[in-house]
Amino acid sequence: MNLKIKIEKLLKELPLNLIIRHKINKNKDFKNKIIKETSFLNSNCKTSERLYCILNDIKNPITCIKCNNLVKYILKKEYCSALWKLKGLNINTYKPLLKDF
Repeated sequence: MNLKIKIEKLLKELPLNLIIRHKINKNKDFKNKIIKETSFLNSNCKTSERLYCILNDIKNPITCIKCNNLVKYILKKEYCSALWKLKGLNINTYKPLLKDF
């Protein structure tokens, strides 16, 4: 069975945290298939990020549309930082405050 289809089927039966805990972490073969399918991701990324990539047909690292840095969290989709999402942000004049980080 296709990996994406298998994950989709599991998501219909169980919440994500239980799938990761009971179906993936306890099955080395299944976990290795997921890691192999998402080998472009950082080796220390979360299993949920790997599943997100599989379910959304993401096959390559995603880079920020503003600065080309790698997106740290796949769920942000197109920006490496929430600061880039601020409307009208001009990186040449922006002075970050300590609380921004």
